[in-house]
Amino acid sequence: ENGRDTIITIWVNPTPRRFGEFPDTIFCNKDTAVVLVSDGLGFVYGVKEYVVTAEFNSAELEIISREDGVPDTLAAGVGITDIYINHSQESQYVEYTFSPRIRDTRSGHDGEFCFDGDITIPVWIHPTPEILVNVPDTIICDSSFVAINVFNSHGDIEGGSLVYELDVSYDGGAVTGSITAPGEWDPDHSISDQLINLSPTVQVVVYHFSARVRDDRPGHIGSFCDNGSDTTIYI
Repeated sequence: ENGRDTIITIWVNPTPRRFGEFPDTIFCNKDTAVVLVSDGLGFVYGVKEYVVTAEFNSAELEIISREDGVPDTLAAGVGITDIYINHSQESQYVEYTFSPRIRDTRSGHDGEFCFDGDITIPVWIHPTPEILVNVPDTIICDSSFVAINVFNSHGDIEGGSLVYELDVSYDGGAVTGSITAPGEWDPDHSISDQLINLSPTVQVVVYHFSARVRDDRPGHIGSFCDNGSDTTIYI
């Protein structure tokens, strides 16, 4: 009856949680991804943090401020900002792994964590859209055909297609014929137009090609990577 009571308090930490919000999972070359990483926990014993690792083909893709496979430990609620540089001619793949944890800061507990698994997010980076355009000659006779050859130098495009936007300008009162309509064309569509000069003076027809990657995913109609090459041909 005159014994002493002993009270031991045990603290149980919650499951570590982090919520990474990517603005998209497909990016254009040289895009910046601002990833918000929210803290889903209240008070804990220890330090809330997460480790982020990006696995990618470093020979073809560069991520500014991030190395292939090198883990980066950040505090809870601190986001990441990555700039993608695709040096190849096809889409490149990045696999992000987020590892939320609660680090034990007590003396003698170095290297101990509460950890409950990884969160993996795949991301694709498009190449800079490019097409190759050449023409045998830029001066032709009246009523002759002009041939402008268009070539696609790209490999696989994830979730999209390489296309080019064509704009054709000329004096409609002086030039007629079978002239390709302005608009979007497949990258392998070459030009074969008959140009008829109705005037007594030389006329110019300007073909402007803008390469871009069209986003073909549902819900992304009208979205493009339009930082590609422009080519202007004067006939």
